[in-house]
Amino acid sequence: MKTYLARLIAVLALALSVGNTYALDQSAVKQVAKPIEVNISGTRILIPEPKNYSDPSSMMPAIRQFGENMTASTNRLLSFFMSDDDVRALLAQSAPQLHRYFMVQTLRAAEGVNMSEREYGMVRDQLKNQYKKLFDENAARMQTEIDMAVDRLKKDSKSPQAKELSLKLGEMKVLDVIGDDSYVSLIAKTLVQANVNGELKQIPMVMGLTNTMVKGKILYFFAYARLNSDEDIDWIKSQTAAWLPSLFAANKVQ
Repeated sequence: MKTYLARLIAVLALALSVGNTYALDQSAVKQVAKPIEVNISGTRILIPEPKNYSDPSSMMPAIRQFGENMTASTNRLLSFFMSDDDVRALLAQSAPQLHRYFMVQTLRAAEGVNMSEREYGMVRDQLKNQYKKLFDENAARMQTEIDMAVDRLKKDSKSPQAKELSLKLGEMKVLDVIGDDSYVSLIAKTLVQANVNGELKQIPMVMGLTNTMVKGKILYFFAYARLNSDEDIDWIKSQTAAWLPSLFAANKVQ
């Protein structure tokens, strides 16, 4: 669990626009299905789209690759949701803002496990009690994961701007840990320092890291936003609160 938590934080540092790093495949444009169906070790799970967001991976393969680059090796990316405005920007050959986005992942090591409610309760309680401690203990490892993710982005990117990208993660400040029997969610903020072509940028970020279980499978719902005001923190909480019931309803989980 420690290794997983240390690695999953790496994705937050990549929420910045570094120019046109996304190559659009116009020939593959089509309507994105709703909800998204995924298979976790033979278990069919439906992943609903957050309101006004969609996963453009089927019509933009480079977006899927971008999401894969942002996903720790311990996890498997299930969906990458961008705002409809960002998708329209990509279709118009413009750079997306990525001010807010979502990722849904699962833990590779647990894919073959059908977890019971009791077992999930133990995982949930461990996360709820140890989130802050794990962040503090694994700060150096988080930065290593970020460096690895940036290297992957540089390798795949066609943007000269992205080639000089470097990112440094600031101290993580936990704002809230919430949940009930069905999930646990951490709300935290940090400051990401980015160096792009010699220009230093300070990017405040807020994120929600939510752990839940559907049909015996662990899912992680990550919501990210650039932090401009408390409204962004409220947005993270409201999006998580709205998405979880839709997930359970789609999969008929009571």
